[in-house]
Amino acid sequence: MHYLAPPFKQGHAHMQKHSTFSLAIFALILLMSGLLFNLLLPQRVFASVQAKSQAILRSTTCQAQITPDEHSLLIILLDRSGSMGLAGPTVGGTDPYNNSASVTDALADLWIGPMAVVIFSGDSAQTLSSPDHTQRKDLKAQIDASTASGYTPMDLAFQKAQTLLQQQGYPAGSRIVLITDGFPQTASDPQGNLHEQPDILNNLTPQLHKECVPLYAFGLAAGYTDTQTRNSAQHFLTQATTNADGTPNGFYYNVPDTTTLANAVLALYAQWRGLEFHKIDEDTVNNDYQLALDSSFQEASIITFHSGDFTGQNKPLATKSGQNIASQEVTISTGNHDKYEIDTLQPPIAPDTYIVDTGGDTQALVFTLVKSTRTLQIVKPTRTNKAYTGGSVTIWVHLLDQGTAFVPAANEQKIFQATVIETVHGKQLPPQTVPLTQQQAGSDIFAGTYAVPVDTQPEKTAVTIGTLEISGYSKYQGIVHTTQASVIIPVVIPALVIPPVPPKPCPATCVIQRNLLWLIVLAAVLLLGLIALICYIRWRNASKPYGYLVSAMNDDSAVPLGTYRPFWSNCLHPSQITMKELASYPNGLTVTGSLLSEPLAISFTEQGIFLKLMQGTSSNVTVVTEGEEMQFSATRRTIQLKEDSEIRCGGFPVANYRTIVAIAFNTYSSL
Repeated sequence: MHYLAPPFKQGHAHMQKHSTFSLAIFALILLMSGLLFNLLLPQRVFASVQAKSQAILRSTTCQAQITPDEHSLLIILLDRSGSMGLAGPTVGGTDPYNNSASVTDALADLWIGPMAVVIFSGDSAQTLSSPDHTQRKDLKAQIDASTASGYTPMDLAFQKAQTLLQQQGYPAGSRIVLITDGFPQTASDPQGNLHEQPDILNNLTPQLHKECVPLYAFGLAAGYTDTQTRNSAQHFLTQATTNADGTPNGFYYNVPDTTTLANAVLALYAQWRGLEFHKIDEDTVNNDYQLALDSSFQEASIITFHSGDFTGQNKPLATKSGQNIASQEVTISTGNHDKYEIDTLQPPIAPDTYIVDTGGDTQALVFTLVKSTRTLQIVKPTRTNKAYTGGSVTIWVHLLDQGTAFVPAANEQKIFQATVIETVHGKQLPPQTVPLTQQQAGSDIFAGTYAVPVDTQPEKTAVTIGTLEISGYSKYQGIVHTTQASVIIPVVIPALVIPPVPPKPCPATCVIQRNLLWLIVLAAVLLLGLIALICYIRWRNASKPYGYLVSAMNDDSAVPLGTYRPFWSNCLHPSQITMKELASYPNGLTVTGSLLSEPLAISFTEQGIFLKLMQGTSSNVTVVTEGEEMQFSATRRTIQLKEDSEIRCGGFPVANYRTIVAIAFNTYSSL
């Protein structure tokens, strides 16, 4: 036979589990008490601030570093959307004199390798190509004849450019130049953010970056009058010219007006070819433009852009000594297109002062592209330096002749200076000129300092807010040299360095105020731990419920007393079980269903087990023990239950109390 032992005979396992629980509660209280004690002790604060900076140089073998040759492919993406306004200044638009065509034509004359122009407008893009440098006439004629209308299908233009590069195997030294006044737009994508921009930024330009084909974007951003749209266009072009790791692949140049477009593009071409690029100012005395060259010059081209309404042309190139120079001259002038002329001097170049007479066009722009054995170089700062707001940047430059430092004689005329352009918070400040003086007699270094304006208060960490672009200029014996490339360094608000402050005594009230939240949490934890400990002690010292209530109608329906007790019942009244609690046990409602309306409980004491009347002085419930039926009264509020005591309600048997029950057969046996 199989029997269930009385619950109190299985108590050792329960006692071990509850003992482990009590030890855990006690340990938790000790831990929290120790932490609370430490919080209330006077504190000492030790602080140290350490600033570190690290410059990460990105070395690469990208084609962007390769000088273009006769195999390098130049692709111009030329915007011809309606907003360009090529029909003249009375029509309005971003390029009324078609300066973008002038610049493209000039690049066609200068570029020595194959060249293609992708003209995009409306919903189409047309590819014009010229594989031979000597046959660019037809290409330029088609560029000049292009008109502006419709949308800006820039995505299609990029696709055609990539196809050209793929077909030719991405020739080393290839470049892409984008001239536009906005961001991509089509009839199906009027804001450009549905598929145009995502395809360019996520697919096309990453492939260009992967193949190391740099993209140079020139944005005529003045085409948008509202700031939000203009900023969106600038943001898109900046993203298009930036690698996934944040390093540049080319650059975006915000052209404030079309008069500076030629300056920017030609300066870029000079950088590609390793040439010096100069803008020649007008000699107001002679009303001409003068370029002094000496025997160090190996190449020289003079490019003149005439104003839009000028109908004449340059006079033949001459020298100050009175000689007319036979040079390769190219002249273009069609419709509203700006006229430009290129004079290329044939080597060897005779030392002299060369004079450009623009035929009375006082609005002309004259530039030179030259190559000399003598170059101007920026020594300091380098690209790894930073410009800290409120501090200063040291600038050093010197002349090199065939790679060797060149020291100008003390009695010779010389001017050295640097131009600094600061861009902070997205706004470009006016250029600043920094005079440079010879460090000491016999030194090749010319030095000066630039004071970086103060910005906002420093933060806990350094914050980059812009860039500082530094270029150099020298005029030695009338010969002008400029740096081939400017140095760009970040402008940084330095981190605020706070020296350690000696700790001040902090009384108990101060500590409490500082740690009020933690104190509340600790107090709550301690209170819960204390309640749990009290509950455990009450349960540990109280008489434990044992035995069963067995249904008078079915001996198989037995409810073990105390086995399924909730935690709070054990805590609040560990030695007493109400009828309502018993009804929640398995089989409990079957056994005690008729007793739920009676205010009764089973109480366990050292003297025995009792059925207890919780309220009132009488009840319909009686107990029959050993043939004697007992009922409740004002003087009898408890009735002792013994083995097989029968509980009746209204005279009918309801349940029996037993200490053991049989679960296999209807017979009893002692364990």
